[in-house]
Amino acid sequence: MSNTLNEILKTINNYGYVRIVPRIDLDSLIASSILFKNLNEHRVKTSINYDPKTILDQKDEPTILINLPKTREQPIMFTMNFNMRESVSAYVSYYLDKIYGVSIYDKVLSIATGIYQGLDTVEGFKGIESEILKELTSKEIIEHEPGFRFWGRLKLDLVNSIYRTLIPFMPGLTGEPEKINELLSHAIGGKTGVIKHIHIEQNKDLAARFLEHLLNYLSKIIGASNAKKIIRKILGNVYVAKINNKVIELNEAVGLLNIYLSLRKNSPQYLSIISVDPNTLFGITTLTDNVIDELIIDISIALNQFIKTNQNIFEIEGSIERPEIFIEILRSMDMLPENKAVIMYSDGEYYTSLSELFRVGREDAETLYAYCDENQLCMVDRDGNIIKT
Repeated sequence: MSNTLNEILKTINNYGYVRIVPRIDLDSLIASSILFKNLNEHRVKTSINYDPKTILDQKDEPTILINLPKTREQPIMFTMNFNMRESVSAYVSYYLDKIYGVSIYDKVLSIATGIYQGLDTVEGFKGIESEILKELTSKEIIEHEPGFRFWGRLKLDLVNSIYRTLIPFMPGLTGEPEKINELLSHAIGGKTGVIKHIHIEQNKDLAARFLEHLLNYLSKIIGASNAKKIIRKILGNVYVAKINNKVIELNEAVGLLNIYLSLRKNSPQYLSIISVDPNTLFGITTLTDNVIDELIIDISIALNQFIKTNQNIFEIEGSIERPEIFIEILRSMDMLPENKAVIMYSDGEYYTSLSELFRVGREDAETLYAYCDENQLCMVDRDGNIIKT
């Protein structure tokens, strides 16, 4: 059960300080960053710690766990959990805004986490994000319209946009420009040239033909049921935000942040300051944008191998050190392996994330907190059993 923000603020204002321990995922990290910035600005000394062992060691310091469970009841340990209706970041931003007032940028980040959590349905957001979006739309901070959710739709042609889209991942197409060109040529009946999204999106017959060919192609690889799920995630609202006179595609930004999170074992610590300055978001997305085309091939090969073999162990030497990007891609496809964690293999060691071990339910929280490291990475054997050392 989650604590309300009012409960939490009442206690931490009395103490004047608080520690936040977020789970390593995009929503939890951004929520912790929004709290960190706004609480420090209002004289509550706030720190962020990712090491789960601090949860076991907590005695008399107020602590907020974001999307992580308690191991026992403690009066000054609080939890904030995703409730399937709105992201934790949106909840934090919305209610802090009523108390302190938060920046427009924090509200934009809240829409991004709503996209990350898959809360934007055909009917739009149903939780707090809908209220935040109304404000941002009225102030012309965010524009949104129906379209294809391929990454880079404003700056790239359709071939290159499909090529780099990892969420949703399209087996046999993501990372395969020749196959994308072939699919498009069949769909439009001729040479593809430089096709922009708008050329298809504004032509209902052409859009329907393209989606039919795409569905047939994917069905041959992953079956009709799974292919339909991907098609439903390709279509939807696409969001463009204007921050500090810069334009950013939020659907793509969410993907780039997930890639960045996976590049290095200690990447989460850099996301913890994302709310402090919009330039952090621009810097991270620009950096990831510059390396994504090289990463796409390795990631695509690994995912296509998983689809063929259901082998849950991923090995990409030197480029991806954390499993989050694979977890998020498979989650978006509804293809996370049951009862098996997504595992990374590097330098003779197997490891996975704390959140994955919670998902598969192999161990209790106290055991996981004791044996996972300060970056919430957990050493396991090949079968996903935690190594207790």
